[in-house]
Amino acid sequence: MLEMTLSTRFEPGTNLSGNLARADWRYLLPSLELSRLLCIGIPAPETLAVLGTIAREMLVAEPDAQRLKMIATAAQELGVENLSNISAEHFSTIDLPEQSLDLIYVTRRMTAALLADPKLIAKFQRSLKPDAHLYLEISGQSQKRRFRQIFAKNTGFQETARFWLTPFSGELRTAVPVNDRDASAYFFKNVLFGQSFKKRSLSQIGGLLSQTGWIDTVMPRHAVLLSPKNSKTELPFSPPLFLQEIAQKAGFSLSKYRFALSARGKYNSNKVIFFLFNRETDQVEIVIKMTRSPEYNARLENEFRMLKHLKDNNLAEAGTYPEPFFFDYHNNLAVIAIRAVYGAPFRVKTTAKPDCPVAADAANWLATLGKRSANVDAASAGDAANALQQLFEQFQQTYSLPDDEAGFLANAIAQIADSTAPFPTVFQHGDPGTWNMLVNDANRVIVIDWESGEPQGMPMWDLFYFYRTFASWVARQSGENDPQKNFAAHFLLDSPINRLMAAQFHHFAAEIQLDPALIRPLFYTCWMHRALKESMRLSPEQMAGGTFVNILRLCIREKNTPGLQAIFGQ
Repeated sequence: MLEMTLSTRFEPGTNLSGNLARADWRYLLPSLELSRLLCIGIPAPETLAVLGTIAREMLVAEPDAQRLKMIATAAQELGVENLSNISAEHFSTIDLPEQSLDLIYVTRRMTAALLADPKLIAKFQRSLKPDAHLYLEISGQSQKRRFRQIFAKNTGFQETARFWLTPFSGELRTAVPVNDRDASAYFFKNVLFGQSFKKRSLSQIGGLLSQTGWIDTVMPRHAVLLSPKNSKTELPFSPPLFLQEIAQKAGFSLSKYRFALSARGKYNSNKVIFFLFNRETDQVEIVIKMTRSPEYNARLENEFRMLKHLKDNNLAEAGTYPEPFFFDYHNNLAVIAIRAVYGAPFRVKTTAKPDCPVAADAANWLATLGKRSANVDAASAGDAANALQQLFEQFQQTYSLPDDEAGFLANAIAQIADSTAPFPTVFQHGDPGTWNMLVNDANRVIVIDWESGEPQGMPMWDLFYFYRTFASWVARQSGENDPQKNFAAHFLLDSPINRLMAAQFHHFAAEIQLDPALIRPLFYTCWMHRALKESMRLSPEQMAGGTFVNILRLCIREKNTPGLQAIFGQ
């Protein structure tokens, strides 16, 4: 029971590490397993550490000897052991054996110098293996113009791919093929979409520029992949070769697709996402997610298992969740491919009113999943209490609660342990916030992001959490942005949403044969669990102000309010 949850070590701040959320242009390469890589100019030490994970040997060429010394020291401090430095007054003096490199990375500081020296470009071309690449970024109209002038000549290179990038400086977050109006329009509508009026306006402008074909000119920052002219070429913007090979092993062909990349988020826990567009229909048909760090592989492993379990056991209607295609690893990083689903964000489609039909469909979807998967033979109330006790012990190590509040939680778990009634486990999504829901044209909900799923999960938890996120959104539309206040308005006090929740909770409990007396302890342990999950994205100084630990404490203090009494059926 709660296999994924109990295997997680909830340590404060672990989701905040970002040392591998750099140099995400590497996901544009044919492979993340290289023998020899040359950096022209010195990257940031953190970038160098990331590149060290994809190459057995790294060379850094730099004319400034002092900068080379500094990077050598910094690399050593970061544990980079596969680095060799090359000091050269001019790059043309570097001794590079022919066909000895898998990749040349030109740092942005050195792009102008490279574009000013066609002979140097030819030298680099000779040093690359036949199927190797040179990666550089050009920024601004002058560099774009110079690039066209240089590579119109016989430099020995061919342009394999070019992408416009966001943001305009700093770490890459999106890469979209140039001359691809459909991919650009899709990204501005679905990936670069923002909640604020300003961001929505920018997305609309980007969409218009995509339709007119001006977006490639307007976007100042381009990434370019070059390969020797005698190298094998793929169709333009074909998915990276390593993805094609993984798909082929699973019996899928990606030959009819082109791709765009999203690498949003500044943390190692954020995934890199490939959107695969059918060349004939121009529609996204496959979405591939990949980890940045092996420590998060378990999340995608679990997502694949959950989606496959949903499909194999017909627990949800086809099209209301992403269908899984294949799963594998590349360079010790997890890769999952799923069928693309289409819909608008829940928060765009909801009326933000208690009688919202989209919210009703979402709650009913979760309840139906629970009902279809409910199993009173998989675990006992004692098993559930044992799992909750393990979470409680982690919770006590993570948060400091007064003795009376800690005792309250202990008693809640004891109430479950003492129950002699059947205890149904359910298939649990694990994170059914409104942000993990899309709404299709028929106003039906599509539930995405199954990384936290549990085949034998806790009953009620998904419904509790969904309603918390929906009620919070309703309150925010009325101008109440304080998490505790907007929670209190709908959970502690009598309100239309509170009455709706209470009725559904008790109806659901009856359908899955859950003793209604256990709604109360499950409610409190739900917020204990959410507080543990939240701790992973909080720094030590933020812990006391965590949203869910304070919601939990609020519910303990205000346990006799009308709203809670209605939810508990008391």
